[in-house]
Parts: sequence; structure tokens; C-alpha cells
Amino acid sequence: MNYPFFPTRLLLRLVPLSLLLSTINHPLSTFAQGSAFTYQGRLNASGQPANGLYDLRLRLASDALGSNYVGGILATNGVPVSNGLFTVTIDFGAGPFTGSNLWLQVEVRTNSAGAYTVLSPLQQLTPAPYAIQAANATLATSLLQRQSNFTCPRNCLLGSSLVAAV
Repeated sequence: MNYPFFPTRLLLRLVPLSLLLSTINHPLSTFAQGSAFTYQGRLNASGQPANGLYDLRLRLASDALGSNYVGGILATNGVPVSNGLFTVTIDFGAGPFTGSNLWLQVEVRTNSAGAYTVLSPLQQLTPAPYAIQAANATLATSLLQRQSNFTCPRNCLLGSSLVAAV
């Protein structure tokens, strides 16, 4: 049967194009979560809560003493501190978050003046930033294990049955 309103050639061109476009969009939608996290701190100056603008340098260490550093240094200038409290968004990228223990080293100085002072002790990163690793590895590993152990009963659609089995 010949349909004059929808030529076969056009259909043969649109199907591969739509499949290509759907595969391009897939990786973009799987990385909705970024690697940045929020650090809230308290800063004292001469025994009193600090106020004003401060420069911070942040580094990750693989030990509590800061003997071994992971990645580079992040610098934030002019961070507002009010009654000793401040908040910064930190993004070291997903690379350092491999599941091993990490500590955050914070160095501080008054806004663009003087040398940096290393604050102690280093702050151990707790599991919240490790959601990056969990999202990338744990779910994928779990789904692969379930999929490899899954047996599809007769007359089932693999996609819908796999979702129901998970």
C-alpha cells in the first residue's frame, strides 16, 4: 500500500536520526547531581566571633594530620563572616571522592592581607559528600548484580519485569 502523505524515504531518514538523538540526550540526564557541597564553619578572631570579609584556602588531605594532600587548592576570596559564622560552596570535582577517608584543611586570612593561618584540627568529611560516589557506583553495581541474577518468566517484557523485580 502506498501512502502519498508520508513518504517511505522520509521515514527511513527520521528513524535513525531520532535514535541518534535519544542516545545523545541519555548521558546528559544521568548526571543531574554535581560534585559541589556546602561547608559551614565558625571563625574566631582574638577569642571573639569574627566579622568581616576573609579569604579561605581549602585542601583535601588523605590523613588527619594533613601529611598527604589529594587534588589542588581551592581559594575563595572575600567570604562574608558574621558573628563568626560563614558558609562556602566547595567543588573539588568528583575525582577525589573514591570512598576513602578525607579531611578538609582550611586556611584563613583577613581579606587580602597577611599570611594564611592553617586552622586545626582538619575537618573529617562525613558521608554526605560521598553521595557522589554512591550515585556513580553503588546503584550501578547493585542493578548489574540484580540484572545478572534475574530470570524472565515466559511471556514477560524484560524492561517492565526488571523494574518490578528491583
